[in-house]
Amino acid sequence: MKDFQFTDTQELEFKKNGFLVLENFLAAEKCDELRAECKRLIDEMDPKDHLQVFSTDSHEQMGNDYLFDSTDKIGYFWEAKAKDEKGNLIVPKHNALNKMGHALHIKSPPFKEVTYDERIQQILRKLNFVKPSIIQSMFIFKPPNIGGEVNRHIDATFLYSDPLKLIGVWIALEDTTLENGCLKFAAGSHKTSRLTYCTLR
Repeated sequence: MKDFQFTDTQELEFKKNGFLVLENFLAAEKCDELRAECKRLIDEMDPKDHLQVFSTDSHEQMGNDYLFDSTDKIGYFWEAKAKDEKGNLIVPKHNALNKMGHALHIKSPPFKEVTYDERIQQILRKLNFVKPSIIQSMFIFKPPNIGGEVNRHIDATFLYSDPLKLIGVWIALEDTTLENGCLKFAAGSHKTSRLTYCTLR
């Protein structure tokens, strides 16, 4: 996206709807590079060193030391249906992961480059972020047949700040459709939904 400019119109649209879609933000070659980096990381990962199954249950996550220890490293989180009753993988590891994170922006040079892209900085400045902190970065998978459902939620439930000011940047590295795991947003819900609880450890 050469000569990128985050416009006043886009800013107003974001503030109105709570989200904004920017087409072709990354070049196809950059998406390929990030997917290749992801494959490399998984190739080098030994499943025996990473046993955590991902859960969307917030209470279950709070007792998860592996999850919290992944803030400064790259952790690997399996789909529940990827393992048998004894915890053994029953599908190839490249098709068994729910996600990996949460420090890709620290530990992986290709992901770090994209995370600190000047265009993202421009957007945040336009949205009046003064000194933003990057809390986490993830590569989210949608493996066929075994992918678990992520229910509707408010990210600030899990990434709470005071004052509350949180923004998520989601970059699709493949074309997304209603059939293959796209995100869905309720336009304007950020103005009508109140955060009545947060998940703290």
